[in-house]
Amino acid sequence: MGWIARNLIACPSSSIGSRPYRDSTEMPALDTLHCRVRELLDLELPVKDAGMVLAPPALTLSPPAFRIWHPFHDDVEAQLSRFGEFGSVPDIGAKIAENAARIAAVLHVITQGPGGSISAETMEAGAAVAIWHLNEARRIVGATKIPQDVADADLLLQWLLRRAESTIEPRDILRLAPAPLRVKERRDAAINILLAKHWVRFANVGGADRLVLNPKARDRR
Repeated sequence: MGWIARNLIACPSSSIGSRPYRDSTEMPALDTLHCRVRELLDLELPVKDAGMVLAPPALTLSPPAFRIWHPFHDDVEAQLSRFGEFGSVPDIGAKIAENAARIAAVLHVITQGPGGSISAETMEAGAAVAIWHLNEARRIVGATKIPQDVADADLLLQWLLRRAESTIEPRDILRLAPAPLRVKERRDAAINILLAKHWVRFANVGGADRLVLNPKARDRR
């Protein structure tokens, strides 16, 4: 049903073992938040007609806020393909712009009340929180799937198959390949798996050691 994709996933590292005692009797920021939330909860509910149908005000993005949200949406969308930064969590990434707007709306209500237009500053804050959660999702979901080196090897193979040339210098993978393969250790591990499976081989081409794609790989595409 796409329920997980609509959540803000997070799993921070545990702080157990590094939590010295702190006096918690004075927490002014938290106290201020609690008071504000209580004020909002005590507001009279907006209703219409005798049927007491709820009629909450609609929050809108101000033009400056939309100018932040729009490229944020497009930037994330561009990284949702299999070769993009968020290619491992496309379902979650596809909804992150919506979540960013919702987070901004919550921040706006807390600071400004349930009405008006969301400012650019608030939209920036909402986007920052949303992208943090998207990176958390990528880290957590990626850890539950196939081993990283195997996934990287498959990604490298698919990328090589998309290229017109059948040879490439390994150093060019660090420059041209999808982001996960631009880390030397991950590139090398992926290459080693493809070598072991005979999808690629090394050959001296034009005086340089190049990675050569097995011609039969294209037949199986």
